[in-house]
Amino acid sequence: DDEGEPKASSNIFTSNRFQVELMRDLISRMTELVLVGQPDLRAAATTAVWELAKASMERSVELTAKLDTAQRQHTASKGQSRKLQALEHSIDTWKRHKTELEVVVEEAVIQGVFIRRYRDSNAHIRRESLDTLRELILLRPDIFLKDKYLKYLGWMTSDKDASVRIAALKGLLAPFKYKQDKRPISLQFDVQSMQNVCRKFLPRIADCTDDSQSLEVQEIAMELIVKLANEGFLDDWDDDTGWDRLNLKALDANSTPAVRKNALYLILDQLDCFDDAGQDARSSTSVATLSERQLIVRIEAIARWIAHLLTDGSIEINKIKVELTDHVVKSLRDMPEHKDLTTSWTAILKAVASESPQQSRREKEEIAKTAVLLRMLACSAELEYRPNGGGNNKKRKQDNHTSTQTMEALSQALLKNLPGLLTSFKADHMSMRSLTKLPQYILPEIFCLSTRKSDFIALVKNLCVSFLESTDEGVLSEIAMSLSLFVQGNHARVADVKGHLKRLSSAMQDRLMELFAESDPNKETVPTPKKSRRKSSRRSDASTTSGTLESLTSQDNDVEHSICLCLVRWKVLLKLIPVSNLFEESEDDDENVVDGFFMTLSEAIGKRLLDRKPTVNADDAQTETSRSGTASGVWMNEDPNIHAEVAKVIDRGLDVLLCIVAWRLADLLNYRKENFEVGVVDDDGEDLPQSLRVVKLRDVVAKLVGLCYEQFLEPDRDSVYSEEQERFAASVQTSAGRVASDIRTLFPREWSSAKDPAMRALAMTDDSHLIGGFVRFLHSRADEFEYKDTKNESTLVRDLIVPVARALTANWTQGNRKEAGVILSHLIGSGKLVGQTVHHLARLLKK
Repeated sequence: DDEGEPKASSNIFTSNRFQVELMRDLISRMTELVLVGQPDLRAAATTAVWELAKASMERSVELTAKLDTAQRQHTASKGQSRKLQALEHSIDTWKRHKTELEVVVEEAVIQGVFIRRYRDSNAHIRRESLDTLRELILLRPDIFLKDKYLKYLGWMTSDKDASVRIAALKGLLAPFKYKQDKRPISLQFDVQSMQNVCRKFLPRIADCTDDSQSLEVQEIAMELIVKLANEGFLDDWDDDTGWDRLNLKALDANSTPAVRKNALYLILDQLDCFDDAGQDARSSTSVATLSERQLIVRIEAIARWIAHLLTDGSIEINKIKVELTDHVVKSLRDMPEHKDLTTSWTAILKAVASESPQQSRREKEEIAKTAVLLRMLACSAELEYRPNGGGNNKKRKQDNHTSTQTMEALSQALLKNLPGLLTSFKADHMSMRSLTKLPQYILPEIFCLSTRKSDFIALVKNLCVSFLESTDEGVLSEIAMSLSLFVQGNHARVADVKGHLKRLSSAMQDRLMELFAESDPNKETVPTPKKSRRKSSRRSDASTTSGTLESLTSQDNDVEHSICLCLVRWKVLLKLIPVSNLFEESEDDDENVVDGFFMTLSEAIGKRLLDRKPTVNADDAQTETSRSGTASGVWMNEDPNIHAEVAKVIDRGLDVLLCIVAWRLADLLNYRKENFEVGVVDDDGEDLPQSLRVVKLRDVVAKLVGLCYEQFLEPDRDSVYSEEQERFAASVQTSAGRVASDIRTLFPREWSSAKDPAMRALAMTDDSHLIGGFVRFLHSRADEFEYKDTKNESTLVRDLIVPVARALTANWTQGNRKEAGVILSHLIGSGKLVGQTVHHLARLLKK
C-alpha cells in the first residue's frame, strides 16, 4: 500500500497526454508549421502550440499541489523509512517532470514561437498570443509575472489593431483582478512586481483612455489606471497634462458609463474628504453612517471639482456646459458606496443655500459651483423619479418602496426651500434652468397636504413671477412644464393653479398690448382683447390692415425686442397649457377673450408685413416679364437692426397664433369624439358653427402666411433692395413655410371625405396659395443646394425640405403631385443630407 501511491501517480504522469518527450516532439512539429506563409495554417498551428503550453502549465500547477502535499507528508512521516523512501522518490520524480515541463514551455514555446508570433502580420495571431501569455501569467505568476514577459504586453498596447490592444490591456489588468477577486490559487501573486513595467508604459496606458477606434479599449485602460492608483503606482507620476486628461474623462460625453465611473473613482481618491482612515474611494463605509456635515463637505467637494474643470481656461461663464454634471450624478448612482450622496436632498439643499448669489462680485468658479450643485439636485431628482423596471418582482417592489420614500422626502424638502431659492437665484440663468426643473418632481399627495398649502401657493406664485421676469427660453420651458403638470389631474390644488395661470395670462396680455401701443406711432391705442373692446378688435382683418412707419429709432428696436420676448413667453406657455386654462371664457360668443387676443395679435403681425411689403413700379405694372421693385420707406430707417427684430416678432407671433388654432381644433375634436361615443351628438351638423370659428382662425393665419410670401424679392435683378430687406424677406418666408406645413398637417384634405360634417368643414381643400409661395421661395434658393457645406446643408433641410415633406406626408392620398415633384427633384445632386431626407420621404410615400 505504501508503494501504491507513487506507482499510480507515475502511471498518470507517464500517460500520452503529459509525457514530456511526446510534448516536446509535438511542439517541435507544430513550430515548423508556425513558420509557413499561409495565414490560416499558421494561425491553426500557433493555436495548437498555445493549447499545449497551457496544458503543460496546468499540469505543472497540479504537480506543485502534489509536491506541497508530499512535502507535508514527508515531514510528518519521520521514523517510517519505507514511506519516507516512497515519498522521496515521488517528490524527485514530480520535481523533475515539473522542471522539464517548465523548460519546454519557456524554451520551445516562448523562445521558439511566442517571440516570433506576438508581432505576426495577422492580428488574430497577435491577439491569441497575448491572450495565451495572460493565461500563463495567471497559471504560473512565479515564472511569467516578471518584467521579461510583461514588457511584451506593454509594447502591444500600441498595436494598430484594437483587438490586440484590448488583449494587451487585459493581460496587464488580469493580475490585479485576480488578486482583488481573491480566487483560490496555489501560487502567490505579487502585483508589486509589475511596478516597473506599469510605470514605464503608464503614458501609453493613459493614451488608451482616449482610444478613437474602440470604446472597450477606453474602458479597460481606465479600469487599469484605477487599479494602478489603488496600488500606489501613480503616486510619483507628475504629468499634470496626463492627470487632467484622466480627470476629464469623468465628464466626457463621448465615453462610456464604465469609463466615466472609473474616472470618477480616480478623482474621489484625490479628494481629502473621501479619505476615511486611509481607505480608498471604494471603501465600504456607508454614506448613511456619515453626519450631515460630512455629506455636505463631500457634495461641495465634488461640485467644486466639477466647477473647476468646467471653468478652466478662458471660457465665458454663460457658455460652460453645466449639463455635463449629469454624467457625474449617474456615475455616483452606479457606485453602491456613494449612491446615497445623490439622494441626500437636505444636504444638497443646504450646500446650495450656503452660496450667496446676492454678492456683487463672485468668482467665475463660485458661480459655476452653485450651478453645478443645482444641476446635481435636478438630475438626481429626475433619475429617482423615473419608475424602476426589470429584475424580479420582490426586488422591484422593494426598490419602488424605497424610491417612494425618497421622493416623499424630496417633495417635502423642495416645497420648503424652492420658493426662497427661486427668489434668490432669479438673475442667474444657469441656476434657474436647474431650479425650475425641480417642481416637476413634487408628488401631488405631498403638496395637497393642508400643512403644505401655503408653501405650494408660494411656489406657484414665484414660478409665475419668474416666468414674467425671465428672458431665457430654457427657463421659460421648464416653468411652463411645471405649471402644466400642476394644472393637470383632480388634486385639491388645481383651482389655485388655474387662478394663478389666468392672472399670469392677464399680465402678459396687458404687457403685450402696451408694447403694441408703443410700437404704433399712428394710433393712440391698440385694440385689446378686453371685453369692452373685443368687438372692435374682431372687425379688422389682417389682410386689410394698412399703415406706415415714418420714423423708427433705437427705442423702437427695444420695443420690438420686448414684443419678441413677450411672444416667446406666450409661445412656450401655449405649447404646453390649453387656452382654456389661460383665458377667462365668456358665455357670449361675440365676446370671446381668446378670439379677441388672436385677432389683435394677427393685426399687429399683418401691419408689420404690409409696412415692409415691396411694391411694383407703376410703369412696369403692365409687363409680366419685366418688373422692377421699389422698397417701402420703412427700409430707409437709420436703425436697420429693427427689421431683424420685426422678423423675430413675426416668427414668434405666427407660432402663437398656430398654437391657439391647434388648441381650438383639439377642443372641438375631443368634444365631438366624446359626444359621438355616448350618442349625444347626431350627424346633423349642429356643431358646424364651432367648426367655422376654427376655420376662421385658420384662414387668418393662412392670410398672414400669404403676406409673408408677398415679401418675395425677385433674384438676379438690379434693384433698390437693401441687405436688411433681403434677410427679412428670407426670414419671414422661412417662418411662413414652417407654419403653412403645420396648418396643412392640422387640417388634412382627406377630412373632406369624413362622415362627420364638422370634420368635412374643417378640411383644407384649397391650399394652393400655401404651396405656390413657398415653392417660389424654394426655387429662388436653388443655387444654395450646390454647396456641400454640412452646416448649410442641415439648415436647408430644416428650413426648406422638411416643411414640404411633412405636409406632403399628411396629405399624400389627395396631395399635390407637382409639389412632390419639386422635392423629389432634389434626390440627387443637392448634397448628401438633402438626398437622404428626400430618399426617406420617397420610401414613406410609396407605402
